[in-house]
Amino acid sequence: MNEEEFRTALLKKIDLNNRLQALNLVKGKPSLKEKIEELSSFGIGPSEIADILGTSSNYVNVALSRVRKSQKKEDTSVVVEGEKIDEL
Repeated sequence: MNEEEFRTALLKKIDLNNRLQALNLVKGKPSLKEKIEELSSFGIGPSEIADILGTSSNYVNVALSRVRKSQKKEDTSVVVEGEKIDEL
């Protein structure tokens, strides 16, 4: 095995290890959306998340967009006397 073959084999093993760790991180998450959100919070990009979870990058992008929209909506709400209400 020459140096280039060794390097390629090593990178494949590292990639497999990273994928297994990512799957382990989201093992307890019940929904695909929660798994996507968790992996994204670790800085993993949409196409890599799609590869890890076996879905399309378009699905991941849509899910992340909905998460951001939901978080933005939560950021604009206020609490009055212990109840959360949307800001006008």
